[in-house]
Amino acid sequence: MKCLAVVPARGSSKRLPRKNLLDLGGLPLIAWTIRVALESQVCHRVVVSTEDAEIAAVAREHGAEVPVLRPEALAMDDVPNQAAVDHLLFWLQEHQGYQPDAVMNLQPTSPFRSVEDLKAGFAKLGEAGVGSVVSVSPADVPPHLLRLVGEMDGLSDWSAVAGCAAIDSRLRPQYFQLNGALYLERYPRELKGRQVVLRMPRERSLDIDDRWDLEVARALVIAGTVCVPQDSGR
Repeated sequence: MKCLAVVPARGSSKRLPRKNLLDLGGLPLIAWTIRVALESQVCHRVVVSTEDAEIAAVAREHGAEVPVLRPEALAMDDVPNQAAVDHLLFWLQEHQGYQPDAVMNLQPTSPFRSVEDLKAGFAKLGEAGVGSVVSVSPADVPPHLLRLVGEMDGLSDWSAVAGCAAIDSRLRPQYFQLNGALYLERYPRELKGRQVVLRMPRERSLDIDDRWDLEVARALVIAGTVCVPQDSGR
């Protein structure tokens, strides 16, 4: 199966400016994702989608391809990653005659996913009837503790919270949340199939969205909880 890894990395992030280039363990953040994707060898091409020339240069330095810069219009806050991926796929088809059998979407804000995670996700896609794989991790908060806070600081549906809390914790189901680390699907999308999950532990599921997340990530690297990915030399 011919699999393409796409790393969407716009340069106009707001909550954490230039986050894809910020230092984490001596590497730019985006380099973590590129290195793991290359080392996994499950994707024969690792391509970055960006509108930013500096990000493109750093991506190439660490072994990724950047065959085209995406339009500025596809780098706005309200544009989903999928639009940038679709732009890249269309460009590769039109200019290189290239069409993959599967696309692995790897957000650079999830630096701690492992080579084993990518291999496991790819293996799941190869199972009969599977059309896509999405990564999840144990939920930080069980759903029965989540409620809306309304006007006058009122808490919605408190009785439901109290009822669920009374259940023995050992009997409650295990809930999972999307962690953003991996989304893998067959291509073209007309090839339907069921979606399955790739379970990842919390320590590899950190999503860097703001300054707090970045400082937590840096602390984990310093503590040796995670290892800086090595240059595969590919």
